[in-house]
Amino acid sequence: MATAFDVVGRIFSITCTVIACLTSFFLIFRHLTHNKFPALRTCTIRILLMIPIYAIEACVALAQQVMPYGAEILKFVREMYEAVVIFSFLQFVLVCAGGPQAV
Repeated sequence: MATAFDVVGRIFSITCTVIACLTSFFLIFRHLTHNKFPALRTCTIRILLMIPIYAIEACVALAQQVMPYGAEILKFVREMYEAVVIFSFLQFVLVCAGGPQAV
């Protein structure tokens, strides 16, 4: 049975998740329409997609009281995408520096 504190916490987490996703998708849209450099745009969008993935994962874990095997799946997805974001950041830095030849 959920207490009033649990309900308020879930409502707050869902509200924050929706706000985070909306602002992230707005920034992604702005990068798609205004960024003229495709290599930088791709890296930036990958990095910005980390916000909704983390927010949704945290909200699902909180709202559903995930079973242990479900928590491991969510953790795997989160850490897998974190590796993609780290790679994208390094790629972003290389592109900004002028490519591997310039470094």
